[in-house]
Amino acid sequence: MTLALIPENQKGYREAGVPMWPVVHGNEQTMIVITISALVNGGIIISFGIFLNLHLITQIPLIVMGIYTLIYSIINLLNPTNERTFKLFKFASIFMVFTFLWLFVGVVITDYMNSV
Repeated sequence: MTLALIPENQKGYREAGVPMWPVVHGNEQTMIVITISALVNGGIIISFGIFLNLHLITQIPLIVMGIYTLIYSIINLLNPTNERTFKLFKFASIFMVFTFLWLFVGVVITDYMNSV
């Protein structure tokens, strides 16, 4: 969806008749949908760190990055811009990859710490 916000891509989708979200619903609504997804993603990831009862060493990076995602999402939700939406998309994508790896590390560390 984010890549479809690029004007050249949007023009191509429109000419090809591909119903991408920005073509059908416009740029502003697309930015809001992307921002809400990042907002929900940040909240869920913070919850995972807490509810999995991970060791504090592994919870802190998840919570800090999650809070950053929430704050940046709220800022973009109040005043959506193409530039901010792309930055949010890039950060959220990296954050999700980091989260999956870090949750695995967190479970291993927590299990190890509990068994010692």
